[in-house]
Amino acid sequence: MKYFRQFEKVKLKQFRLEQHNEFLRSCLIYNVIPKFIRYKPYNKQILKSQKYREICRSMLYDLYKEQQKRLKKLSAGTLETKLRIKNMVNRLCWIEIESHLNILISKEKEIIDERHNKKFI
Repeated sequence: MKYFRQFEKVKLKQFRLEQHNEFLRSCLIYNVIPKFIRYKPYNKQILKSQKYREICRSMLYDLYKEQQKRLKKLSAGTLETKLRIKNMVNRLCWIEIESHLNILISKEKEIIDERHNKKFI
């Protein structure tokens, strides 16, 4: 049971990170700067300059790359825990575990999609 709860938490964390990474990727594609990347410069005229947008975009790209690295590490941990649980339980129990996780992930997906759409607008 301990491994299952651990796997559940890690799997949800991995899904959230994947969705966040996808949001950052779409911001990079459409050249949109989210609020959490922007900074307040000392001069108001700099806000309209191309240099400001380039700096914000580079900060966004750096964050995207950092999130990708974290996602790779988390995926490796998830795979290890998944294999450990799969070896402990029988096939029917594993199918129930996967269906439970899919339900949790679908609920989380709805929440995250709504949040990202609000941010994107």
